[in-house]
Parts: sequence; structure tokens; C-alpha cells
Amino acid sequence: MNKVLIAVYGTLKEGEPNYPHYLENSKKLSNTNIKGKLFQFLNRSYPVIIESNSTVTDCEIYEVDTDTLLALNRMEGGAGYRLGVQHIKVDNKNNPVFYFYMSNNDKYTQEQHGEKFIPIDNYSHKTVKETQNAYVDKK
Repeated sequence: MNKVLIAVYGTLKEGEPNYPHYLENSKKLSNTNIKGKLFQFLNRSYPVIIESNSTVTDCEIYEVDTDTLLALNRMEGGAGYRLGVQHIKVDNKNNPVFYFYMSNNDKYTQEQHGEKFIPIDNYSHKTVKETQNAYVDKK
């Protein structure tokens, strides 16, 4: 079966809620950065990367089979994410690595859907409410 590389930065990271359902049996290759700005939804418990060439986000790289990639695409695509590719150095080679993101040009933007995005440096499911409450308290 063909293998591909996937970069994860939110609920799919090791220790996060979706990891055991999708990546527990996949091989983790490294921690690295991908281009994109990380945000937390104000009213949801998961993050999003918005395209950016000037900002990077910490992520984990996994080697997955195509069935796992398709399952991830069904889950993430259902939430409005796109599947993208970046070339990232893994094992001293530039490799195409898939990741899920939202485009600044997508219909699914904070203005069109009344969503608020909170810029964050890193994501942890355990601190979602704390992040959201801190944002609301500032206002």
C-alpha cells in the first residue's frame, strides 16, 4: 500500500482527541513547522491554519497509508478544511507533505460565518476553554 506524509497541528497530534482514532497506528517521523498561521475558533474546540507565507506553525509529521489519508480527508473536509501540499525537509530530503488548512479566499471565513478566530502560538485541547475565556475577558 502506498504511503504519504501528513502534517498535523491540532486534534490529530499525539495526546489530542482525534489521534487514537486516526493516527495511533501510523509512524511518527518528526516534529517540524509548516507555513501558515494558527488560529483557535472562539466557539469551537479545534484550531485552523490559514494560509500564510510569513508565519509558521509547529506540527507533527506522520507516514500514513492512502486509506488513512482518505479517512482524514473525509473528517477534515466535512469541517470545511482543504487538503494542501507543502514541501518540507524530512530525513534530510524535501518531501511533499499533505496538511489541512483554510484559505483566506474560502467561503468559510470568519466574516461570512460569524466565526471569531483567536491567533494562537500552539494548540492543546486541554487549554481550549482557557484560551477562549481569556479572549472573551479581554473584550
